[in-house]
Amino acid sequence: MSRGRVMGIVCAAVVVGGALGVGTGQDGGDRVAEDEQVASRGELTAIAGMLDSGSREVSLRAGGVVEGVALTWSVDGRPGEDLSHGLPSEPLRFEAEPGALVLFNVQNYEGVSSPISCEIRVDGIIVAFGEADGPGAMAACEGTAS
Repeated sequence: MSRGRVMGIVCAAVVVGGALGVGTGQDGGDRVAEDEQVASRGELTAIAGMLDSGSREVSLRAGGVVEGVALTWSVDGRPGEDLSHGLPSEPLRFEAEPGALVLFNVQNYEGVSSPISCEIRVDGIIVAFGEADGPGAMAACEGTAS
């Protein structure tokens, strides 16, 4: 990504922050504490770095009963499955190119009727969520790593 584009994104974020009254200090009452301003600049730096990285962190989270589910997924055309009857204790994590298609399914086995859910996060932001309930039910999520 070109330096000009990153600067444009950072400038746009600063304009939005100013429009929301963050740190304007015009009348003395709107002034944001110095440490909050530093945090805000740090967040913008992190965003700019993320845009330059060329890849996205994708995490897949499953919810439901610890035993009695099957997981299937595809990240940028790379399929995977876990039919071990249980939920992973940590989210599944992958690197993906921007724009990659991400699919994630959590399915109850027959005879298991608890609520289940699936969630796709890209760079920590939820891009898809699904829920289902009942024997054999499937929670399905689809998102894009952008």
